[in-house]
Amino acid sequence: MGTNALSRFFNLPGFMHMPFPDSYRPWFADGSKAGDDCLAFLERLLSSVVSPRLVAGVLVEPILSLGGNVVPPDGYFQGLAKICRENDVPLIGDEVLTGIGKTGRMFALEHWGVWPDVLCAGKALSGPLPLTMLLAREDLADKWEPRDYVGISKDAYILGCVAAVEILRIVRDERLVDNASRVGSHLEGRLKDMVDDLGLDGDVRGKGVMMALELVESEKTKAPDSLRARSVVREARRRGLVVGLTGTWENVIRFLPSLTISERNVDDAIDILVRSFEAS
Repeated sequence: MGTNALSRFFNLPGFMHMPFPDSYRPWFADGSKAGDDCLAFLERLLSSVVSPRLVAGVLVEPILSLGGNVVPPDGYFQGLAKICRENDVPLIGDEVLTGIGKTGRMFALEHWGVWPDVLCAGKALSGPLPLTMLLAREDLADKWEPRDYVGISKDAYILGCVAAVEILRIVRDERLVDNASRVGSHLEGRLKDMVDDLGLDGDVRGKGVMMALELVESEKTKAPDSLRARSVVREARRRGLVVGLTGTWENVIRFLPSLTISERNVDDAIDILVRSFEAS
């Protein structure tokens, strides 16, 4: 579940939401079992609330982006895929934001060795041009008729397709996914060092260059420090560093740079961020 305040007016009928495993802010009592508790929730849902025969699919974002860049614990997606297989329910991966290398893998679900039955991608696939991609198991894809949903304004958009082919070629030839993995590790390390050096309370999390820092007033209460987060982001932008705010309380500073970013770029960004914290 992402930022409910932004979606409560247009949620689709027929959808049932399940909690996303967040070890830092667990839905249930024990953060160390966040993944297991959320899987148990889904199992109860399928066994006592809705019949699996009536479920079209389980749609999930590998990293909960607008929800605060939340990364699920290891084992969660393997367990989720197992439940879906046992109940004959398609697992649908929403990789519109996480796909095309940002997390240090071409698709984020690869971090956990899981390949969904259906996968959606877009955004970085074609840059500013409108294009999305839907991959599906052959038996599921065959259920669509050739002319289903054809005829919309941007269907088979030629410029978007050409851009996507070229972008994928550049990502492959320049090994940008490997770069995102290597530089992302450097970014994570620099953020954790900054948190220690400045005595900040919060949580550094992410994969690849899709990294974030959640700010809290204290580790004991984990009360969101939204005011400081907004102040730091404003100051960083004034100094030339563009970072975003995300999370339910907008207390999570998110980094989502280009795949071409270098370790030197990261060092320059952290220097600006440190000065922004000191000035805020």
